[in-house]
Amino acid sequence: MEGNFFNTPAKQVDLNQDLFQHIKVARLKFQLREYVPMIHAVTAGKISQWQIQNTSVGAIQEAAEDAAARERAAKEAAGLKPIYFDFDKSFVRDDAKGVMKANADYLKANPKVKVRIEGNCDERGTIEYNQALGQRRASSTKKYLTDMGVSGKRISLISYGKEKPVCRESTEDCWQQNRRADLVAAE
Repeated sequence: MEGNFFNTPAKQVDLNQDLFQHIKVARLKFQLREYVPMIHAVTAGKISQWQIQNTSVGAIQEAAEDAAARERAAKEAAGLKPIYFDFDKSFVRDDAKGVMKANADYLKANPKVKVRIEGNCDERGTIEYNQALGQRRASSTKKYLTDMGVSGKRISLISYGKEKPVCRESTEDCWQQNRRADLVAAE
């Protein structure tokens, strides 16, 4: 057998096609990053497929942000408030302890309410790192509630990492709003 196996014309074409496919997938993943909040809004039924097909990207993004604002307002109406974290930290800050006490009191007064704790991060860091950090934030929030007497069986956790920002500007004030644990009443 003469020549290198990978340099035969048929194998070279296969390798080029595989490489091209990997590049297409990587480019698509990068482009989809900015559409993730919209995809969440569609799958949650907050934006219809018709709106996406007949509206500009900017208008869809605005509708997704409006849906997120309505969701935050509904969370606040339920008596559960988010807590915020320092950069790259997952412990409950001193200024959040009053909010956590109010959340625990609400849950103790409403024993049938279950809660989903959603860990969130700002845009800095890799997707994988922020997924793990969001999980640690959700876990420390759950531990704080269980230490205050709320049953752990009523609490579920999810990490959104940097996928669900409430603010999209690249400023410290905006990043602070995104470093949070949302407490959502769940059925």
